[in-house]
Amino acid sequence: LYSASGKVRDANELYRRLIRLNKDRPEIFDYQFAITRNIESLGDKDTTTREVGRLVALYKKLGKEGKLVGKKRDESATRVRGVLKDLATTWHREAQVTKNDRYLGYAHEMYGMYVDSFPEAEDVYVMTFYLAELRYRIQKWEEAAAAYDKVIVLDPKGRYAKDAAHAAVLAYQKLLNLSEREEKRGTGEGATEGTPEKLELEASAKRFLKACDTYSSMVTEGERLVDVKYYAALLY
Repeated sequence: LYSASGKVRDANELYRRLIRLNKDRPEIFDYQFAITRNIESLGDKDTTTREVGRLVALYKKLGKEGKLVGKKRDESATRVRGVLKDLATTWHREAQVTKNDRYLGYAHEMYGMYVDSFPEAEDVYVMTFYLAELRYRIQKWEEAAAAYDKVIVLDPKGRYAKDAAHAAVLAYQKLLNLSEREEKRGTGEGATEGTPEKLELEASAKRFLKACDTYSSMVTEGERLVDVKYYAALLY
């Protein structure tokens, strides 16, 4: 009744009380779901993100404890997926329209929880690609590269596979100081006579070269391929 009459805060206080009183019962998932939707209706993205996180954590906890089973578990999964996907895509679009990078952060949280919670979902391929794109946009280079790699693993011939392969190269490249190598190569700085000593490549460099090889195996021509091969050569 509180929710229906617009008294969201009163309704949520009642739901929280019910959760405290029934913490071992599966119904608390429904109460947390209602809290999440109520907060969302207020347009508070910070608090909504926190409540969604609680909803996802509760869904996992109840499932692990065997308190969400059969039809109830399926229904709960559908509701959690719906919330995560709706908020991820809505906030992603809002970020693109408003150019507000904070919204990108919120959308990133939703995509991340979706991919982590539902790795077998039929749309996890697309959701993983968008997660990778947002990680790249907010300059989480290593996490972005890992997500792009996962896109390729999920479907090497998929719609976003080539774009993901190229973006993975760029993300790994951000972790290396290739611009400094390029400058030294152009000036001849650091050159030595004879055969240079063979050095072991760092793990980040190896991942970059593997990404270059992956892209080269998927794309046979074009300016991007030339650039990828050039920067791979800088490491040698």
